[in-house]
Amino acid sequence: MKRIAVALLTGSLVLAGCRTTPTASVTLDYLGSHTVAQGTTVNGAAVGGLTGISYDAERDVFYLAGRAGSASAAPTRFYVARMQLWHAGVQSLEFLESRPWSTFAGAPMDSRNIDAMRWVFPPQAEGIAVDARRQRLYWSSEGERIVNGSDPAVLLDPAVRIADLDGRTMGTFTLPANLRMVPGGRGPRPDRTLTGLGLTPDGRWLWAAMEGPLHEDGPPPSAGRGALSRVTQLDPETGSATAQYAYPLDPLTGADFDNGLADLVAFDDSQFLVLERGSGARNSARVYHAQVDDAENVLDRPSLNGAAVRPMTKTLLTDLTAAAGLAPGGNVEGIALGPALPDGRRTVVLVTPGAQVLTFAMSDCRCQVTPRHIRSYGMPEFLMPQSPRSQGETTCHTHRTRSEAPQAPGR
Repeated sequence: MKRIAVALLTGSLVLAGCRTTPTASVTLDYLGSHTVAQGTTVNGAAVGGLTGISYDAERDVFYLAGRAGSASAAPTRFYVARMQLWHAGVQSLEFLESRPWSTFAGAPMDSRNIDAMRWVFPPQAEGIAVDARRQRLYWSSEGERIVNGSDPAVLLDPAVRIADLDGRTMGTFTLPANLRMVPGGRGPRPDRTLTGLGLTPDGRWLWAAMEGPLHEDGPPPSAGRGALSRVTQLDPETGSATAQYAYPLDPLTGADFDNGLADLVAFDDSQFLVLERGSGARNSARVYHAQVDDAENVLDRPSLNGAAVRPMTKTLLTDLTAAAGLAPGGNVEGIALGPALPDGRRTVVLVTPGAQVLTFAMSDCRCQVTPRHIRSYGMPEFLMPQSPRSQGETTCHTHRTRSEAPQAPGR
């Protein structure tokens, strides 16, 4: 029992106390696939429509966003699950709770809560990120744009909402004006808006990713040409946007009819695993290591179409279609960093709306242990850094890395 407890605490140490920085040698090794049994329910709600996932190392649970479905007026919801992972993938998966997202007053957020001129679908959760330090959940929805001749226009802006751990609304982020729905050929394209959310490990920034380009940033990807979507940096303390960067989407493959940024997970302030996925005659999915580096802040640039711009950089880590053999109809939409395996590799967990769970192990992911971060999370004494090793070496998982010079408290 002691060994199990230490393993879970070590996973917590990785997220809370390490600044994890991928290197050029990062690889993803496929572990396995697990599909939730059809008809599985929790708290009377069916499990399915999974679109996003986020890991809470403090509680060793995953939060998963679910969609009500376009033909349903049921409340959009999220699930809490515990997942045991090992070298062959998912060893066990238990859904603990299912809760609807709710309004400030605690009422389920369904179609009747939308302030629109006529009935529209309820806001559907796309991305999700858990903020263990602030005891919050962040979730994104794509909004809606329906303009049909003489009918009153329905313009529902994309949103990033703040909720407590029970799903009750606490507020919303103020998004840049370029992400608002407008009647003409400007702004976001319907069903191509905020699908990805990723909180940095220290909780400093929340990153919100657009699935596809704005109208003014050019056409969607085609067979011969990629496109630029926007990734926005949000400040959880102020609730406002501080920066925005262009992310280069892949061109379509021969079997796709679309391609977009489905989700992302942050390693630190500027590095991510990014999930791109396409659908068509066959579904495609690829995971990239993306970095801000010296990318240009385009928050104040009204258009990127045909203009010179320094986008984020990316390196392909794996093509899931070839590596994992996705089940027919499997459309991968969510990605998260999970706990560490016994050998020190970090797990990477992906989910599909059909409740399929794909797992990978990430190799050669180095981190630097910062003792002040560990102390702030109340780690037990036996996990605290020991006396300094020769030349300032510290142990991180199975790796030995050079630590930074000591910093003064409070810096």
